[in-house]
This record gives sequence, structure tokens and C-alpha cells, in this order.
Amino acid sequence: MAGTAQTLGRAQMSGAALDVGRGLAIVAVIYGHALAPWFVETGARFNELAYLQWKFGASFMMPFFFFVSGLAWRAEKTLWAAVREALTLIFVAIGASLAHDLVVLALSAGGVAPIAAQAPMTWQVFFANAWRMIALGDVYSLSALWFLPALALTRVLAALCSRVGAWASVAMGVALFALYLVSRDEGWANVYQSKVLWAGFIAFMAGHWLRDGFDTLAQRSKLTWAIAIAGFALTAATAGFNRGCEFDALRYCTFDFLSGHFGVSMFASAFGFLPLFVFTAAAGSLMATAASLVIVRHGAFVAGLLKRLGRNSLNLLIVNAALLELVNPLVWRDIAPNIDASGPLFFAALFAVAMLANIIAAGLLRPALTRLRLVSRDVAQSLVSLLRNGGATFPPAAPAAH
Repeated sequence: MAGTAQTLGRAQMSGAALDVGRGLAIVAVIYGHALAPWFVETGARFNELAYLQWKFGASFMMPFFFFVSGLAWRAEKTLWAAVREALTLIFVAIGASLAHDLVVLALSAGGVAPIAAQAPMTWQVFFANAWRMIALGDVYSLSALWFLPALALTRVLAALCSRVGAWASVAMGVALFALYLVSRDEGWANVYQSKVLWAGFIAFMAGHWLRDGFDTLAQRSKLTWAIAIAGFALTAATAGFNRGCEFDALRYCTFDFLSGHFGVSMFASAFGFLPLFVFTAAAGSLMATAASLVIVRHGAFVAGLLKRLGRNSLNLLIVNAALLELVNPLVWRDIAPNIDASGPLFFAALFAVAMLANIIAAGLLRPALTRLRLVSRDVAQSLVSLLRNGGATFPPAAPAAH
């Protein structure tokens, strides 16, 4: 296995590690969602071990998703290309969510929605959901797909800033953070994920700026191990302490759905004590990045599996979002109360079942998901063409430098 690194060039090593990083991220998302029925809205049967595993991953995993996306991003594309790709992601989130709503609508029409642990839906609710997703982009029927519009806007903002200079990115990060504070204090809606864009943008730009260092790190085995181990230790040591509020580490912010506990949830724009959130997110992202390089260098079989998952991460995210809405309620109602989730064997089995279910579902739905992406891309391209023909102009592509 140690010879793996010798067979890969610098660019190949970095590219493989990026796929592995995406694979690690999507595996963590799938497992975190599989844990949910044992600690979300469970009351007296709250499972501490399930909660602690989720809390550890949630403390850094979504920032890492943005970070690894920034590592892979290149600023050379035109702004029109960035807008087209962003619109494609947004349309994918909307299209997949509407497909979910059609399923619930069909269950409701057949009178079996309660049996399937779904709230009955009417056509009025269907169209209201559609309008909200299009107009506000704050809540999606497939709730986990909030990440797609957040990443879409982050990429466009990064493309804009890259054409001005590094100072523009810093100013944008400050402005997005100010927007978060104002929207929180004023009770504004989370319009197109405005309350989480600051964290996503900063993590994304950090990944983009550190790409050269990442390429260099790919050739430094001992340093990679050191960063992975140190990052894990720092993440594990600090994740459990983030129970405070934004600027007060001593207050204890709790969630009703966590039975009075706290856990970072970018979906809910809940960050806890902000300095600690940033520190743990950075430590965890560096840990996962270094671990990706270690796996590529020393674990050829595992690396191969994670690379395939990483390259299929969009499909897996959509499928997992659907299972979260359609299957988790059944598990929460009918299975979790009747199973003793008290040991590592249970959680190993839960992990295996969750991964297998998501991989099989993604395989079965691959033609439909491919069609969804193609249609979303075509609609985005048509909209961009309409804007361009209408006389809108964007600056030219940015230079190749980071």
C-alpha cells in the first residue's frame, strides 16, 4: 500500500484526495442522518452515544464540504459559466424537492400518508412549497439540499471577488457575517441561505487560497500524518464544549428537538459560540483534508471506494435527502423505540445498513437523477442565454493565479 504514492504524480495525488475528501464528507452526512432517529425529538429515549457521534461530525463537516469545494474550484471560468453552474445546482434542489412533494401528494391522494409517517399534502400546499423554494430558497422539501443553493451562491460570490482581488473576498466575508448578525437580530427569513453564507464562503475561500499548500502537502507524508492526528485531537477536544451562544461561551444554548442539548447545525444557522465554532470547523477540515491524503497514500482499497462515493456525491446527497424525509420518520416511529442502541455493534450495523441503502437507492435512481441534472443544466443555460441576449455583461475571466 505504501507504494501507492510513488505511482501517483503530484496532480494525480491531489485530485484523488479531493475525490476521497468528498467521499468522506458524504459518508459523514449519510451516517449523521441515520443517527437522527435516536436523538432528534426523542424525549426520554434520547441516546447519548448517537448524539455524541453526530455532534462531533456536525461540528466541522459542513464547513469541510465548502472547504473541499474551494480546494477543487478554479477561478478561470467566465462569470456566465459560474452563474450557469450555480443556477443548475439551485434547479436541482428545487426539482428534487418537487419530486418528493409529488410522492407525498400521491400518498395523500391514496389515503396512506399517515401510514407512511407523512403529513397529508394538498395541491395548495404543493404549489405553496414550490413558490417558497423558488422565491425564497430558504426551506426545501428535501431539507438537506439547503447545501446546494448555499454552494451555488458561494461560487458566484467567489467568482466575483476573484476578479477584484483578495481584499474583495475579505470584504465579502465581513459583509456576509454582518448580514447574518442583522438577519438574526431582525428575525429575517433565511433567504437563499443568507444566514449561513458567511461560514460557507469563508471555508470555500480558505480552501481556494490553500490549494497550493494542499498540492505541496500531498508529497509530505509525515506532515500529513501530523496534521491528521493533531486535527483529530483538537476537534475531539473542542467539539463537545461548543454549547454557548454566539458571543457568550458561558451561556448554554439548547434546542427543543435535541431534548435540551446543543449541536452545531448550519441547516438551522446554529453555530454556538462563534470563535469556538470557527476553531473546531478549521481543525476538523484540516483533519479531514489530511486524512484524505493519508488514505490515498496508504489505503488503496478504501481510497477507491471513497473516490467512487466522492464522484457520485451529488446523487448520494439527493438520495440521502429523500431517505431522510421518507424513511427516517418511519424509523423514528416504528423502529427506534424498539431497538436497544447501546453498543458499538449496533452503530456499526446502522452505518453499514445506511450506506448500503443509500448506494442501492442511488444506483436505482441514477437515470432519473441524471435526467434531473441535464434538465436543470438546460434550463440554467436557457436562462443565462436570455440574460446575455438581453444585454447584460459580466467582466472577463479571472487570471489563473490563486
